[in-house]
Amino acid sequence: MQKLFCFCTLAISRPYNLLAQDLAKDLEKYSPGTLLIVYTDLPHYFKEHSNVIACRHSQKGVRCCWNDKRFAIKKALSMFDSAICIDADTRIIGYVPEDMEFLPGITVYEHLHILDFFKNKEKKASNTLNRLSNKMNLSIKDVRWVQENLFVITKDEGKETEFIEQWDKVARYLDFRGVYGDGNSIGFAAAKAGWSIQEGRLNKLLAVRQHSYISRSLKKSILKRLKNVLAFSYRFNKELLVTLNDFKFYY
Repeated sequence: MQKLFCFCTLAISRPYNLLAQDLAKDLEKYSPGTLLIVYTDLPHYFKEHSNVIACRHSQKGVRCCWNDKRFAIKKALSMFDSAICIDADTRIIGYVPEDMEFLPGITVYEHLHILDFFKNKEKKASNTLNRLSNKMNLSIKDVRWVQENLFVITKDEGKETEFIEQWDKVARYLDFRGVYGDGNSIGFAAAKAGWSIQEGRLNKLLAVRQHSYISRSLKKSILKRLKNVLAFSYRFNKELLVTLNDFKFYY
């Protein structure tokens, strides 16, 4: 029986590509026949992995690449009904259920009201989120912050396309204002697509998942930091041109 889902992830820089290789090996062992779609700056790392579709990708986010996982999800949904988005620094330690099915829309295992997530952070961020909700004709009360290290997007009569398009706009808007984290963008995009946040269908997958949060411990060399500064300038100017095409929304 053809599977209705695949996994997808984002791997930018050598450490994350190495981690994604381990994830691919885990899926080959514990979920035979399941594809892993990787959006990566080093696609040749996966040439020996028959269960991987490696798509060349360069970072689009101005400061961070987290929101770039939307490209991997879009690719996954062009091939499968459901895209299980998982962080590259994740290991699968047991057999993945073959019969997983997800309701249309977005399925998560953790979410909060977005202002509750930011209540102990800068007030500036909350003000930015309120302004964004007004621009999108949303009530901030309807917007959730979504735990982004594991969630599922399932086709929903075209609403998934609206979701990806809104995620693109929101990610750019928040990135330019220094509000980081794809959980914020995902929440706004889901609300605009008219989706309710669904829970309870990831428990079996959570039972065989180990997330290492390795990004918190990775240190960048001086050379890497210099390259990032130069790349930042390029990405900033490129994305700035996009915002000028929709001046009313972004400014």
